[in-house]
Amino acid sequence: MKFLRKYRRSIFFGWLSAMVIFVFLTSGKSRPAPQGTGYKLKTVVIDAGHGGTDPGCIGSKINEKAVALGIATRLGKYITDNFPGVKVIYTRDTDVFITLADRAKIANDAKADLFISIHANANPKKEPYGTETYVMGVGTDMDRNADIAKTRENSVIFMEQDYKKNYDGLDPNNPETEILIQLGQKEKQDQSLYLAAKVQNQFETRMKLLNRGVKQRVLYVMYRTVMPSILVETGFLTNTEDEKYLSSDKGQAYVAASVFRAFRMYKMQVEGFGAAEIKAAEEEDFKKHTAEIGEMPETGSVVNKSPAETLEVIKEVVKVPPVNKEEKKNVADSSGLIFRVQFTSLSKKIELTSPKFKGLTDIKVFENGEQFKYTTGKSKTLEEAAKVQQSAVEKGFKSAYVVAYYNGEAISMKRAKELLAQKK
Repeated sequence: MKFLRKYRRSIFFGWLSAMVIFVFLTSGKSRPAPQGTGYKLKTVVIDAGHGGTDPGCIGSKINEKAVALGIATRLGKYITDNFPGVKVIYTRDTDVFITLADRAKIANDAKADLFISIHANANPKKEPYGTETYVMGVGTDMDRNADIAKTRENSVIFMEQDYKKNYDGLDPNNPETEILIQLGQKEKQDQSLYLAAKVQNQFETRMKLLNRGVKQRVLYVMYRTVMPSILVETGFLTNTEDEKYLSSDKGQAYVAASVFRAFRMYKMQVEGFGAAEIKAAEEEDFKKHTAEIGEMPETGSVVNKSPAETLEVIKEVVKVPPVNKEEKKNVADSSGLIFRVQFTSLSKKIELTSPKFKGLTDIKVFENGEQFKYTTGKSKTLEEAAKVQQSAVEKGFKSAYVVAYYNGEAISMKRAKELLAQKK
């Protein structure tokens, strides 16, 4: 025991180093290809939270595991009906208990392009309500309102007999756990945030539900997945009005349809479609879903009936507005078609000469929502841009991808390819 106490710190940091090496070697195995390379989203894993002996949170009419399964299977059907070429895999499609580690393993083994986890919320008080979507937390951007060990979606691991074995010995009650989990942060943060923001926007604008925002937190179900991942809290079962729509077939269909529309927008965005095309597809889907499901029933959970003390409105973390003035200024020195490589996105603006950029040159930054996006290089062809991208990857920016500009304005990769074809 004395030996263990004496060398505990050395053992911990030795294990920490091993985890760093593990994450470096495994993090890029199944991540999607960057935009501009003909990438197509082919596989999505839909995770219905809880199940079996784990009911999740419990309302007066229904429990979380039933809500999650109902919405998850509906979401999967929307995807398969509209995209026959996309493979949908469920972590569970019946009432069974699946460990958090196994849920991530299912996604990783399938080399999925996307992981969507469906849940319902709860609170000791009956007043809180609304929707929120989580992505895996990163550093100071994380929501610190809840202790990792006490976070409801993490506490499920204590139901697993071999939870320490399943999670590499990590103990949620150990403060060193957060440090280790930070090593498992996945590279596709921008994509996760984009999808999460679209989900919340659908809930707010189409279902008229309270948007509690996109949040970041350490969640075990996502820390091991190696693809963009989100966890959707679809409402509070402890709130009478939220439970009303979550326990109804029509309400679950509306939630599933909202997440589906966000999924389609995400799929189109990563595959290079322009903003106008994405918007048109969303509007067409919404009209179709409204006709199929019927009008959304009036609920006391709509924003305009919110008690002031329960409002926790947080606007979208990531927005994709038209090119702003700062971005135009950054690229206005180049006419015609050019390609740059976006290599990182930060919540705080830093100097372009920062050593954090590891020697990358010709760096430009523009603000997009609450994120500062950094690009490097200035190429006339995709081949040249690919070399810049590879250089950024070799310097440690593994999520770097190619973006296009025409006469100083950002355009989709689809449009960029059309312009390239016209030159031939």
